[in-house]
Amino acid sequence: MRKKLFTVIALLLCSLFIFTACGGRGLTLEDYNRLYIGMSHSDAMAIIRPYATRTSEVGSGDLRTVLYTVDGSGSTGANAIVTFQGSPLRLVSRSQLGLR
Repeated sequence: MRKKLFTVIALLLCSLFIFTACGGRGLTLEDYNRLYIGMSHSDAMAIIRPYATRTSEVGSGDLRTVLYTVDGSGSTGANAIVTFQGSPLRLVSRSQLGLR
């Protein structure tokens, strides 16, 4: 299950680098830095909601995992990936590329 999740995340990252539009209006590095591991889903969504797209949702209960891709402000292809897990959902991972 975990291997499958990491494979999905890797494929999504690759596709984001290829298909994401030029940086402009989107999540800023400053807002990205406000996200922290353990943050509640609702608090994190207050920051990323305008730019986020739910990409994947698997499992249920404590094994529920929800992944969002987030359009970024910055260089071409700027984006972030934010992953939540559990019940209630908590931020378990975040990564970014090119945010300013």
